Amino acid sequence: MNKAFNIGNLLVGYIGIIKQGMIIPADAVLIHGKNVAMDKSPISGETEILKKKCYEQCVIERDQIMHVVTNADEELKNMVPSPILISGSL
Repeated sequence: MNKAFNIGNLLVGYIGIIKQGMIIPADAVLIHGKNVAMDKSPISGETEILKKKCYEQCVIERDQIMHVVTNADEELKNMVPSPILISGSL
C-alpha cells in the first residue's frame, strides 16, 4: 500500500518508493530499481548525472573488481557503483 508520509516522521530503516522527478526527501540506499540516475545539480550545482544501482548489484560489482586486482588503486575503486541517494537530489 502506497501512503504519503511526513518528512519529520522518517526514521532509519523506513522503506519508501521514489518516483521519477521526485526530490529525495532524505539520504537513502537504493534497494531495488533499474536505470536509476540522480541529478545532483540542486545540491552542488554540478550537472553530472550519476547512474545508481541497487545495493546488491553494487556489492557484486565491487567483489568482481576487487577480485581482479589485489592492489586496487583509486581509479578502480571509483569504478564501483554506488547505491547511495542524497537528499535534495532529483
